Amino acid sequence: MSNKNKHIDFESLTAKYLAGSATSEEVDRLEAWVKSDKQKQSLFLEIKKSWRIAATAGKSFDEAKAWKKITAKTDRKLSGNKSETLYTGTRIYLNRFLRIAAAILLLIAGSYLVHHFTQSGDRTFIAEKETGELKLHDGSSVSLNIRSSLTYPARFRGNERRVKLEGEGYFEVAPIEKKPFIVEAHGIEVKVLGTSFYINARKDELQVEVIVNSGEVAVIAPDSRELRLYAGQKGIYRMDDHELFEESIENPNYLSWKTRIIVFENTILKEVFKILGNTYGVTFKIENKELGNYMLTTTFKEKPLEDVLEIIKETFELQYADSDGVIIVSKEGRERSGNP
Repeated sequence: MSNKNKHIDFESLTAKYLAGSATSEEVDRLEAWVKSDKQKQSLFLEIKKSWRIAATAGKSFDEAKAWKKITAKTDRKLSGNKSETLYTGTRIYLNRFLRIAAAILLLIAGSYLVHHFTQSGDRTFIAEKETGELKLHDGSSVSLNIRSSLTYPARFRGNERRVKLEGEGYFEVAPIEKKPFIVEAHGIEVKVLGTSFYINARKDELQVEVIVNSGEVAVIAPDSRELRLYAGQKGIYRMDDHELFEESIENPNYLSWKTRIIVFENTILKEVFKILGNTYGVTFKIENKELGNYMLTTTFKEKPLEDVLEIIKETFELQYADSDGVIIVSKEGRERSGNP
């Protein structure tokens, strides 16, 4: 492979990495490049820096153009260090690295899944606007809900496997004897050897929630108090009063964002739209309290949000309106309050 092709390959691999679409083998290859070659390390840092700059522009791009930009960029003749690129009618002058960054931004605009290197050498996988699936080096699998992230090492070394979760995640841990898998989440630790479980550790919540699907886990509070949980059990750690306790599982839809199976049993619409919001990554606002108390009993299996909303609309004679990205729910034929 020529030096030119190697250079293109490195840039393309970096784009895939930052876009979250690189395979584990490609990530290992990129990491080896970055660690062994100072020139590529500098190039990677420049691309990453430029990507962040490009991300602040907030442009709306489509994914297909991204790879076109990457593959075509080496064929363009540069005038000095700058070239002219057009995006949606807006003329933007970008230097060589900013063009690469823009291509990366095009990619993540399509997938909303991003990988980052941290200074410690760990990786952070971010699911921003769609759910994400991740296979770790030990064979464990992690599913992330939107607005969630997982920080983890390229390889687990020593006598433990430690990761850090922000948001919601479902873990299927590969069993490795005498090498526990530990999830850090808002000050607590969830420790297992091999099992499957769910954690909700969102920043805006005042508690961390752990639900065990199979096997056994230990929830360890910051003061080292420990709560053992088994399949079908749920543990809560409250951050305001530091209480650690077991609680019954009342929400059958805690994994609906992963399974796309939603069960409502005499569920008030206020709760219905809260669950739909978490499942599909949208925000709802019910126009009045009376409407929020209507009850729904039904099951949705792998239906797109549009179909779900249409069924609820016809059932209760509702109407929807978009207001700055928030879906306003009201009774059909009723004028929205505070609007002309």
